[in-house]
Amino acid sequence: EDWKAHTNNQRLNEIKDMFPYAFNLSSGINSIVKSITERTAEIEIATLAIRLISILNNNKKKNNVLIVCDYGQTYALFIRYKIEMLFAAELNIIDVIPAYYLENTLKKKEKIDLIISTSITDDLKKIKTIVVSPIINDNDVRKIRKFLQNCEI
Repeated sequence: EDWKAHTNNQRLNEIKDMFPYAFNLSSGINSIVKSITERTAEIEIATLAIRLISILNNNKKKNNVLIVCDYGQTYALFIRYKIEMLFAAELNIIDVIPAYYLENTLKKKEKIDLIISTSITDDLKKIKTIVVSPIINDNDVRKIRKFLQNCEI
């Protein structure tokens, strides 16, 4: 029972941190519902927030992203997985390539809104680029979130 409460609190805090807008919107909806029914638990508000994020993101255009990784296929796949896990609603991964394919890839690919790269090269000056660690740490996630908050497609 204690473990379940701890897990719910951890999930609740993650949702509050990752989706503050949706959580606040859900809390506002809760105020309306509360005036009609009994008090709704915060975890139910968090569940509503996740549903709202899903609804809001279904109508949102995704940013086209190219991932450039020079640390081998294992790290490249890890970066792709982590980006998809964290930003599936906002980012559309076009391809994952090593840096030496970058010039040819940029010639062939249509529109790329963002490059997420483990290294800096001269070819990256043309397109908004976020340089990340091959393990995508919290600082990298913040940089990507900042880009998403500030970008206009």
